[in-house]
Amino acid sequence: AGAPVERINTYTGLDRWQSLARDKLAIWIGVNRVYLLTLRAPCSGLEFQQTIVITSSNNIIDRRFDKVQVDGLACFIDEIRPVDYRALKQEERGERAS
Repeated sequence: AGAPVERINTYTGLDRWQSLARDKLAIWIGVNRVYLLTLRAPCSGLEFQQTIVITSSNNIIDRRFDKVQVDGLACFIDEIRPVDYRALKQEERGERAS
């Protein structure tokens, strides 16, 4: 993941998400825009959820104000980092070819 950013624009909407731990999730905005969200504290049940809500204002997720909501529980965002998804996929292809 890259350096932390304060906010991300979600004008195309959230395409999908994946829980990585109780306090981390990856979100896809479009095909190749991926961000790693780290939450301030573990979010109970995140790893088992089918759906979540991420708050935003004017299609912008801001780490200081927005949160991930899981079954009515508010899990505040501590950090947002962009992920170089294309490089990650190339690395995975290289490992499979070895």
